[in-house]
Amino acid sequence: MKRFFVILMAMVMMAGTFSTYQDVQAAEGSLGSNVPEHLTLTWTDSPETTQNFTWRTSTDVTATSVQIMKTSNYEGSFATSEMVEVTGDSFTFDSDEGAMQVHEAKATALEPGTSYTYRVGNGQQGNWSEAASFTTEAAGDRPFTFLFTTDTQSAASTNMTWGYGIWGDIFDKALTQYPNARFMLLSGDVVDRGDEQIHWENWFKAAQEELPTINMVPTMGNHDVYGTGEKNFAAQFQLPENGPEGEKEFAYSFDYSNVHIAVLNSEGDLQKQAEWLKQDMAASDKQWKIVSFHRSPYHSHPDRASLDVRNAWTPVFDEAGVDLVLSGHDHAYMRSYPLYDGEKVNQNKGTTYIIGGSAGPKFYEMEDQPWMKVKFDKDKQIYSGVTVDGNELQFNVTANDGETVDGFTMVKEDPFSGRNFTEWGENLATSEKMKTWSISLNTNIEESALKADHVQVKNSNGQQVDVRLAVENDDTLTVTPEEAYEPGTYYMMIDQNVPNATGKALKNNIRAEFQVE
Repeated sequence: MKRFFVILMAMVMMAGTFSTYQDVQAAEGSLGSNVPEHLTLTWTDSPETTQNFTWRTSTDVTATSVQIMKTSNYEGSFATSEMVEVTGDSFTFDSDEGAMQVHEAKATALEPGTSYTYRVGNGQQGNWSEAASFTTEAAGDRPFTFLFTTDTQSAASTNMTWGYGIWGDIFDKALTQYPNARFMLLSGDVVDRGDEQIHWENWFKAAQEELPTINMVPTMGNHDVYGTGEKNFAAQFQLPENGPEGEKEFAYSFDYSNVHIAVLNSEGDLQKQAEWLKQDMAASDKQWKIVSFHRSPYHSHPDRASLDVRNAWTPVFDEAGVDLVLSGHDHAYMRSYPLYDGEKVNQNKGTTYIIGGSAGPKFYEMEDQPWMKVKFDKDKQIYSGVTVDGNELQFNVTANDGETVDGFTMVKEDPFSGRNFTEWGENLATSEKMKTWSISLNTNIEESALKADHVQVKNSNGQQVDVRLAVENDDTLTVTPEEAYEPGTYYMMIDQNVPNATGKALKNNIRAEFQVE
């Protein structure tokens, strides 16, 4: 380990604890006031039509209300017929610094691709937050950008040199560079001591200008689970509850445009999450698949190998065709070669692993590893902007002083070689009632391992059509109906696990449409 930020460590040694350097002081036995604080946006449901709001007050305030309206109708006042009021629930959370009231509300039936302005409070004059705005996800597979950083942990202060002020500064710079970013993904070690609320107090305070305007996608790190830290984490973020039992809100997944994102808890039950992830990824037909968690399976620090994570999860990433893994923990930036079964492969055949550096005061040394393609170990905080546009993903990494750390583009190849399938399209039509579709793939197919459920054909009512599968010339899959098609619209789903010699032929599920006249 190197460069553990000398000034910070000296303070720790002198004081024995980070909390001596608190900028946020808690009142005896209680936290918060009548005015909302720690306002945070998250999702538990569709980003197109819903928005979750979480904030805290003193325990004297229990009513929970959100006033919301389209930004196009907002003229500085919520006293208008265009405003909709949403009520929610609250609960008392007892932290080591005192009790506070946590408020949760959810707006539904929002319009996709629309800017909304809102405020939160208890419905009484003087107890409202400042007005803030957010934008819902656009309908369809539209281009978008998200932010990524990691390890915001720091001393319990908003100091700009060794406190959480560094995180607030990085967040501000990221949003300045990417003002239309739709969410911030933070891959763990949100705070230095998850069980000490004073760290959360300063983390929220440092980013109080940014958090009400953009959704957070947080991940658990090893520092976040110190002591009873899981309880602090769960109390302050509303997250999807679609993960495995025992990992609810710590492991979860959601879709945004043509991307499926799964968040895992590298401090939890690895095997249980592996089984869940297999099912979660198999159920998604999104073009891009991204996974985020804290401890990278391919480390950069000489003494921080997480072999338990590697052994439990990388086989699932290979099987599921995960494109990108975003993690932290090692406090230096690393991008791997695309890997499959631990070996370097072509981008469309493997997973790229990113360690996102640090957004706090702590930096570690790196050592060369065979999987490393790009490394950056200067003592600089960094953030990333990730833009997805159809079959192209652009990843740009920037240091706090503006230095470009890394930049690369991933492009999805067409899974069809096109030799016999160039006619396929949105409005493909045939008058042949027993039409055999010939689908030429860019890899050979293992016919002996081909199963009936590798290709499904359904009509517009969702009724499945029985089809017969065969292989011609090693790489051409033929799909023939057992009975004549009735006129109408049909959908064909080709499972990514169509087998070849290495296990599967496709990187992603393929869904296509055809008409029978």
